[in-house]
Order: sequence, then C-alpha cells, then structure tokens
Amino acid sequence: MHQTLGVVIKKRDIGEADRFLTIFTRDFGKIETTARGIRKIEAKLLGHSELFCYSHFMFSDGRTRPVLTGALAIENFSSLRSNLEKLAAAFQMAEILNDSIAEPRKDLSIWDLTLSTLKELDSAPASSAKKFFCFFQTNLLKHLGHQPELWKCVVCRKKIKPENNFFSPSKGGIICENCPKTGNKTIPISAEAIKILRTFLAKEAAFLRKLRLKKTEIEELELILNRFTAYHFE
Repeated sequence: MHQTLGVVIKKRDIGEADRFLTIFTRDFGKIETTARGIRKIEAKLLGHSELFCYSHFMFSDGRTRPVLTGALAIENFSSLRSNLEKLAAAFQMAEILNDSIAEPRKDLSIWDLTLSTLKELDSAPASSAKKFFCFFQTNLLKHLGHQPELWKCVVCRKKIKPENNFFSPSKGGIICENCPKTGNKTIPISAEAIKILRTFLAKEAAFLRKLRLKKTEIEELELILNRFTAYHFE
C-alpha cells in the first residue's frame, strides 16, 4: 500500500464504471492509476478524485498499473471550477504537465509550482487566468531544464539591450539585433515581455496578485511560450 498527496490532471472512463486517473503526486511524480467502480452512484471516492482535486491518495500495486484504494479531498478548488476562464487555464496547466513528463519521477520543485499556481489561480480574478498559465508554463520549462536565456544573446553572448530583439525557440533564448536570425524561426520580443519573463522566473505565484499585465502583453507571451514549448515537447 502506498500513499501520497496529489492532484488529478487527467481522467479517462473505461468499461461500465471504472476510470483511469493520471495524478501528479508529491512523492512519486506522475502516476496513472485505475479507479475501479468509481463512476457508480454510491462510489465513495468520486468526489475526492475529480479533475484538479488536491487529495490524499492511497493505492496498491496492480498487474499493469497502481489501483486507487482511497482518497480524501483536501481542496477541490471550487472557484476555479465555476469559472470558464480559470477552468481553461487549469486544463492548459494539466495538459502541458501531462505531456512534458513521461514517467514517474519525484520532483518537489514542479510539485510546489503546480500546487501554488492552482491555489493562486483559484482565488484570483477570472481576468488574470491567462497570466497564471504563462507563469506556470515559464517555470515548468525552467524546472525541466529549458529555462530561456533572457539576459545574454544566445549567439554572441553579449548583454541584451532593451530594443530590437528576437526570441529563438531552437536556440533557447534571445538573439540581439546584431546577430543573424536566418533559419532560426525567430519571434520579435519586446523589452516589456523580456522584463515580465524575468519576473516570472524570479518570483513565486503569489506575486502575480499585484502584477498587472495588458492584453497585448499576454498575447505576446502566449505566442513566445507556446512556440518554445512546442519546440521541446511536440
């Protein structure tokens, strides 16, 4: 018998009443479990193992995957679930977390990032949901060994100046105006976007409460981060 804290990041129904659950856990990283009979009306574990539910989980070893034997909800993030914008951000977090981690591996940095971001997203205004996903995406890349270079040009290694810079997903960071961009599929990056990304890497999720971003800034961050993520994980 094993037990750990975890957050459900994916579910898939099988058979008449069973379900496969993907849980990102504190002690084992990402695990895939079988929850037998959990879709029955009288199932005791159902309310403790829904998507994004933060729970204390118990499971035993099965023939092909662990079998969920117990769950006790700690936080179900009710505010997040009741708002479409925040729910969409949570789905994006779960998807990138699931896609970028291939096997069970304990990682407390990613665990702390995931839980703290979900908690802050749950209590945040709906209008800031995309900001939280951009923060999560930036720091997940960092913890997976893909922190973008935001201080020096990835070609000439000179200190980045405020204007006329480009971001290269394949090179892993910023190319200054004096270096060649041909063949690198670069994206223009503003001085403000550089500043925001640096802030994301330096601060905790709670700092986002007082960080105000414009719609155009969010759109620029989304373009850069999505291209960078796609380069590494697609």
